[in-house]
Amino acid sequence: MSTGNLYSRTINTFWILLKMTTLGCILMLCLISAVKGLLMRTVSIVHHDRDIIVADKPPNMLSVPGLSSDESLAGTVARMFGIERIDKSIVHRLDFATSGLMVFARNDQALKNLHGQFRKSQCLRKVYLARVWGRMENAVGDVSVPLGPDRERGGPYWKVDFINGKESRTLWKVIDYSSGISTVELVPITGRYGRSRFLLTQTFVSCHISR
Repeated sequence: MSTGNLYSRTINTFWILLKMTTLGCILMLCLISAVKGLLMRTVSIVHHDRDIIVADKPPNMLSVPGLSSDESLAGTVARMFGIERIDKSIVHRLDFATSGLMVFARNDQALKNLHGQFRKSQCLRKVYLARVWGRMENAVGDVSVPLGPDRERGGPYWKVDFINGKESRTLWKVIDYSSGISTVELVPITGRYGRSRFLLTQTFVSCHISR
């Protein structure tokens, strides 16, 4: 076989392998996208009407699009219901690890009304459930410390700050204990977003919070 023919066959073989590799990558990306889409479509919608949507947020999922990922409950709900402006639907947030119900607005009037209800404590009552490793020493308690943003670690982390922190108070009571885990009901009275988990970790070892 001449050197020219060998060179030509080598180039052809390399080109075929390159096309197969490219096709494989494209197929893999399509598969990953399809699987992600399927997973995102499994979000449970508890209620929806012409004004609001109530969705059940699973744990370990962003409430709204973030810097690290565009995948979020708000984005998923927007795709499911054809909402063009995600920011016009967001009423409140739950932190990444927390599960629970989230309400989304479908129009400006609903958004304004819901924001007003969240600002007025007499209109609604937030209740969280936390699973805490171990048995609590007391059946009820009141955790109150001044919290501020942890600038060294960045958002959404908090730290106890007795100088610049704002009051964060949460009432809690044990409602069940089984297999080494206490189920605790938490009612935030004052404070900052996402602080219920932080307040618990100031006293207890580990917790998973659902709402």
